[in-house]
Amino acid sequence: MTRSLIVFGLLILFFLIGLRPLLAATSSALPLEGQTYTVQADDKLARLTEKYFSDPAATGVLIAATNLKAGEDERYTTIDSPAQLTVGQQLFIPNDRQAFEATYHLEPSPAQQQLLADLDVLGRPPELNNEVWLNSDPLKLADLQGQVVIVEFWTYG
Repeated sequence: MTRSLIVFGLLILFFLIGLRPLLAATSSALPLEGQTYTVQADDKLARLTEKYFSDPAATGVLIAATNLKAGEDERYTTIDSPAQLTVGQQLFIPNDRQAFEATYHLEPSPAQQQLLADLDVLGRPPELNNEVWLNSDPLKLADLQGQVVIVEFWTYG
């Protein structure tokens, strides 16, 4: 019973740690200002973000902006993967990357905030104390902070 509670508590903790980056931006902020780009043969998101933002690592901005536009304009389709571009697809490129990032920061929706608020806080999980570790060196919770970790418990007997 105690191990089940520990596992449950750890899963909730890791879910909450990993949830924030996975949440989509909401379109309730300011109207999007930018331009439409039609995907050509051999286009890659990294090349487009290098061209428009001088940063090939800014693909998340282009994906988020296009996905927001897709929610309000049927000419756009959501991008689920950077490798998913198709010729003729419409992308939305914000005029000002910094303004877009400041305005459309990733925050939980009201429904997600309510879900998180309804979760019971069970306190800090106990330290992982064990004499035998399989497949890794001994772990400490402090070493795992800020990471999404799946912990699998096995018992014998």
